[in-house]
Amino acid sequence: MSGPPRWPGTVLRAGAIAGATLWAYGPALRGGWVWDDDVEILQNRVLRDPRGWWTPWVHPAGQDYFPLKSTLQWIQWRLWGPEPLGYHLTSVALHLLSAWLLWRLLLRLGIRQGWIGGLLFALHPLAAESVAWIAEFKNALSLPLLLAAMLAWLRFERTRRAGPYAASLGLFLLALLAKSTVVMLPCVLLLHAWWRRGRAGPGDWLRAAPFFAAALALGAVTLEFQAHRAIGPVAVVTAGAGERLAGAGLSLLFYLGKVLWPARLMPIYPHWTDRQLWFGLAGWLALGAGAAALLRRGGAAGRAALLGLGFFALNLLPVLGIVPIAFDRLSWVADHFGYVSLVGIAGLAAAAADLAWRRRPALAAAGTAALALALAASTRAQAASFRDAEALWSRAVRLNPAAPLARNNLGIALADRGRYPEAIAQYQASLRLDPGSAEVRTNLANSLAESGRGAEAEAQYRAALRLDPKFWGASFNLGKLLARSGHPEGALAEYARAMRLNPDYAPGAYEFGNALAQAGRTAEAEEWYRRALHADPDLADARLNYGNLLAEQGRASDAIAQYEVVLRLEPDSADVHNNLGSLLAMSGRLAEARAQFQQALRLKPDYAEARANLRRIDLMEGHGR
Repeated sequence: MSGPPRWPGTVLRAGAIAGATLWAYGPALRGGWVWDDDVEILQNRVLRDPRGWWTPWVHPAGQDYFPLKSTLQWIQWRLWGPEPLGYHLTSVALHLLSAWLLWRLLLRLGIRQGWIGGLLFALHPLAAESVAWIAEFKNALSLPLLLAAMLAWLRFERTRRAGPYAASLGLFLLALLAKSTVVMLPCVLLLHAWWRRGRAGPGDWLRAAPFFAAALALGAVTLEFQAHRAIGPVAVVTAGAGERLAGAGLSLLFYLGKVLWPARLMPIYPHWTDRQLWFGLAGWLALGAGAAALLRRGGAAGRAALLGLGFFALNLLPVLGIVPIAFDRLSWVADHFGYVSLVGIAGLAAAAADLAWRRRPALAAAGTAALALALAASTRAQAASFRDAEALWSRAVRLNPAAPLARNNLGIALADRGRYPEAIAQYQASLRLDPGSAEVRTNLANSLAESGRGAEAEAQYRAALRLDPKFWGASFNLGKLLARSGHPEGALAEYARAMRLNPDYAPGAYEFGNALAQAGRTAEAEEWYRRALHADPDLADARLNYGNLLAEQGRASDAIAQYEVVLRLEPDSADVHNNLGSLLAMSGRLAEARAQFQQALRLKPDYAEARANLRRIDLMEGHGR
């Protein structure tokens, strides 16, 4: 086995991989929040909890048990807050670290041009979804831990010392706690033993046993979470065992094809048709025949090829659809499912480049440069689609116009920009594809309401509730529509139903409080304002209206306390400075009141009410002009 190259060459190659990776992912670094990033980060209350670093380990609330990922997101929130740049930089850095670790791993396996494997992995477009999509941080985090575990295992194989063995097992546990789809490492370790020694003996199985135990334990936890939290009552694609096996074979061929020719990558791929499933069965036969041929006639090169292909196939097994997962309702395949397995093909490419480099170095160098440039350009284009939600879902609709979710999400992106007619068209197209979606009908109703088409909006809200009486979002938004259109009793009934279904939704509790206050039910309004602030202490509008309610009841000191918190959250609100000044003046705190009125006027020089209040303070202090 060859040693690592000299330091100047190593630094130059590492820098080239880093520079090419940063260029390829440059558009994503300037990107915002897409898909479920807002749920993962912006709306995740655990990240705001001072104990949120520990909560995911003992009281997990999400759809999966990936506590290491959640703890590191908690740290990121404290570093970056709601700004996406830091999250993007972290994911790109982890991806680059994986590329460097893969390079080192390939060197340890005797591939002198292992850096080419790292380079191709870093620039491959199939990885873009895992790196550019903030919610897939778990993918980018789990892989460097997995590769580090494999490096520690190789050191243990060489030294037979306990330290590297313990390090390998510990790193594998961390990788599982970041994302459990890395569960196939024990099988990879046995495959490596077969590659090196021609067999996996009892000793190999014994040494791999703790890895199997960890994989089975955390894999079972993931299946439990998928069954009862991620899937739950949500319908997924149903299929028998034979259909799932055929679909898995087709998925395996799909991923191999996308690695070798990464064209038309998209967020949501079409489901397999019945006719396509037959190709899946043929795919299993073809792959089995190919593996048998490599075993019989391939010699050392054949075993090496099986090592790379085996890594590729083994790490796809958890996501091939044999076991139902929540993503099945959208598609049986996804780019981010192929992230870890991409390592195996990148390693094979490096081994092929190693042979070519020895025979025709100039030609090999030119071919490597051309391939890297093509991959980098494709990845840059792919990363650009993650710059915002409209770009991502416009691309998705263009490539897969029959995906209801893609059209719905594009509608949301357009509505967020106030382009309601275009959003309505996308929602209607989504409903033609899937007329039974209460969520899409509610989104359509929201855009109709914003367009002034209240009667149509109300009809869509009620249709959504007929489809799903427990869909609290439809009740909540119908309540808002009824409140705006002068039907307070109907609004109160819908708000009450929405809050029974989702009592922890802070904006809902706040709106219910507003409706109760307008109806004169102040005690109930105060209770719902408090509930809103318990759920989200930083909800400034709820705190302001709660302060207004307290002020109307003559509870000046309590109202002052609420206004002061509002100003810590939104210090540039001239209205709140004015309101606080009025209460301070009523309480005899004239100097403090003067300062608040003056600040209101600095923020809004033509604020007549604040100027009048300031004159009253002058008169009260005997300084009238």
